[in-house]
Amino acid sequence: MSDRQMAILFLVPSALVIGFLGVYPVIRTILLSLFVKGTLSPKMGPFVGVSNLVNILKSHQFGRALLNSIIWTGGTVALQFIFGLIFSLMLYKEFRGRNIMRSIIIFPYLIPVVVAVLVWKYMFNDLIGIVNHIVYLLGYRKTIGWLSNPNTAMFSAIMTGTWKYFPFMVICFLARLQTVSLELYDAARVDGANWWQEFVHITFPIMKPVVMIVLLLRTIWMFNNYDFLALLTGGGPGFTTTTLPILVYRKIFAEFSMSGGAAMGVFMFLILYVTASLYLFLYERAEQELG
Repeated sequence: MSDRQMAILFLVPSALVIGFLGVYPVIRTILLSLFVKGTLSPKMGPFVGVSNLVNILKSHQFGRALLNSIIWTGGTVALQFIFGLIFSLMLYKEFRGRNIMRSIIIFPYLIPVVVAVLVWKYMFNDLIGIVNHIVYLLGYRKTIGWLSNPNTAMFSAIMTGTWKYFPFMVICFLARLQTVSLELYDAARVDGANWWQEFVHITFPIMKPVVMIVLLLRTIWMFNNYDFLALLTGGGPGFTTTTLPILVYRKIFAEFSMSGGAAMGVFMFLILYVTASLYLFLYERAEQELG
């Protein structure tokens, strides 16, 4: 047996597993979106083509959920990037207790989602929550229902999601920073560069590939995230924090429309596929221009 045949033989089991766990669900979801299928019905209904998708796009709830998803994803990813970059640069520097601080900073990411959500729900409680207590100490005497007020619910969710997930970016950015040679900074200081010039011309260009990939991964993850918002707000109050994953769940298990939920899932897939493709195209183009 040749080396090529041996390599193929070893790859076949992995390819079968990936196909079963990855490719088959996608194909099945696309097929479900083209037929009428109830959640409790064992049989597939009649073929309707793209009618399910068209009906979804005409729905006012879908448009609102899509906007909420964009706000939720954009807000959390942007803040995760900002805080992740700041803390990674701080923890990259040598100082006493740095290893301890590095351990503490990843603590939110290690906490199970259910525990983190319950803790923050108590902190946001309008009667006993510490957040309102801090606001009271700062001079604001009115009680704020952070998660029950439509004006503050999404903001509160974004801040909580940022706290939970920004350590992932810290870890990725720190891993990349560890590869930067300190001699580059020494040479820059000899030439009279300040900290901002060092960051713009040394640190960020080296971090850029990791930054681009991490931003893409976090965008996909937060856009598809269901459990965090479902546990924190349940999509409420009203429809304020209902994102597309929550709407898909309601469509399948509340309205018992498997085909409608599948159509939403297909649309989400198309949005992320187009976004990721455009993102990678612009990234490769920028790399070619720099190269």
